[in-house]
Amino acid sequence: MITKSIAPNRIDLCGGTLDIFPLYIILGTSITINVAINIFSNCVIQDIQDPEYLEIEIKNYNRIYKVKDLNQIKSLEETKLIYESLKILNLDYLRGYRIEIFNEAPIKSGLGASSALLITIIKNLLKLNKSLYTTYNDYDIIDTASFIEAKVLHTLTGKQDYIAAIYGGINIIFFDKNQYVIEKVNQPELIKNLENHIILAYSGFEHESGNLNWKVVKNVLDKETETINKLKKIQEISEDLYELISTNDIEKIGNLIKQEWNIRKTLTKEHTNDIIERFFQEVDKYSFGYKLCGAAGGGTLFIITEHKDKVRNIIQEFKLTELPFKINSSGLITTIEI
Repeated sequence: MITKSIAPNRIDLCGGTLDIFPLYIILGTSITINVAINIFSNCVIQDIQDPEYLEIEIKNYNRIYKVKDLNQIKSLEETKLIYESLKILNLDYLRGYRIEIFNEAPIKSGLGASSALLITIIKNLLKLNKSLYTTYNDYDIIDTASFIEAKVLHTLTGKQDYIAAIYGGINIIFFDKNQYVIEKVNQPELIKNLENHIILAYSGFEHESGNLNWKVVKNVLDKETETINKLKKIQEISEDLYELISTNDIEKIGNLIKQEWNIRKTLTKEHTNDIIERFFQEVDKYSFGYKLCGAAGGGTLFIITEHKDKVRNIIQEFKLTELPFKINSSGLITTIEI
């Protein structure tokens, strides 16, 4: 039997970081808006003939592990998501299987790839634990993924990446107290408009979401007024984008995203760097808006523009890598071959 799961990564338009507990408790109701894209995370689990071993292939690192004892992979950075998933889903006894994982996105791209990958791992493993599979819903998978990733990263995590991975499309997520509500935007003309105007470019600088997010959260917990006021302004911009996005006004959408970035980049000194700022200065005259995806600090830049050719020339000048994409509406897909 071969079980395959594939999940989309995401672009966060506005309100990232606000999805991290306990920020939306302290700051009040918060909105995060993201878009799932067809840059995918993949997990394949299949039977092997050797019942005493578990094989694990990490394709992004070109590494294969064959183990009898899970403790052999416990401390390895690239296998921690698999190790913790097996433990929490009561599958640490699992042998006689091969687990393959692969992200299409560059490593530490800021596109939520590791979170989407974790969703595919959990979904596939649940197929092997039928007692859990029949009781787990999407919210259970999201909560489990959040717990695992927090444990692996040793920091607090948000939930927007998991939501995009499972549901696809354009998501408006309301975080309030201890719950979240997802509102889908099902407008084909808006999807087409975003695809026609957004360019993604990988900077070559790997981003570290856990470190940056923790610094922001710690500042809030320490009642650091400047950080709190900046996050409240991001809250306001997210609310404005929520009201605006259904109008399909790409110029105003871009302007709000640029406003959000101009605040976000000042949350810590590590949120941006000189090269990224010079790039944005160059594209500014050809764009409605831009920002770094995810927690920032590196990873992938996205630009909303009517002048894609001019922006592509600047991408080449800065030796960045364009990441072609379409918006993904299907979300997580799992298939089984007997």
